[in-house]
Amino acid sequence: MGFSRDTVRILMGLVDDNLENLDEKTYIEICNAMKFIHTNARESPQELAIRQLNSQLQGLRLRLASNGRLNLKDKYISLLKMYANHSIDVPSAYRRNPEVILGCQMTVAGMENHLIGRGIVTKRDLTRMYQETKMARVNREKDGLFTQITELTEKIHNLQRVMESSSGYDDVVIVD
Repeated sequence: MGFSRDTVRILMGLVDDNLENLDEKTYIEICNAMKFIHTNARESPQELAIRQLNSQLQGLRLRLASNGRLNLKDKYISLLKMYANHSIDVPSAYRRNPEVILGCQMTVAGMENHLIGRGIVTKRDLTRMYQETKMARVNREKDGLFTQITELTEKIHNLQRVMESSSGYDDVVIVD
């Protein structure tokens, strides 16, 4: 069984009748929730769910269209590969967990200078390596996005089929 705008009005009346039992913060939160529900009551729960899922789908598609940005983790991973490829021990000052490298611009700069100073690479070589690492990461992320888009699209289609086969404000539960 669903609800309508009249249900929201009745609920608001009950809240107003019991105002003395509520603190101001709770009353305001309930009023805001009722306003949201009242505004969206013209949509069935299924329509509201489809609108929200379509919004998520649009966000995923935008992320899919992006080439991503080069980040410090990409650089750090590239530099570690360069050290390994040339059988050079990574100086202890530059050993970090790649997951926490994000704030360590000096570590990356130090590693770059160390390798360039030894004549192992040029700045141009590093730029190319960084782009290759970034693209590998972006492609992995895109594979995950394709999976999410497929699953979300399937949820939307299933919900639309349920709407076509039911009438009124039937409750539908969406399982993530």
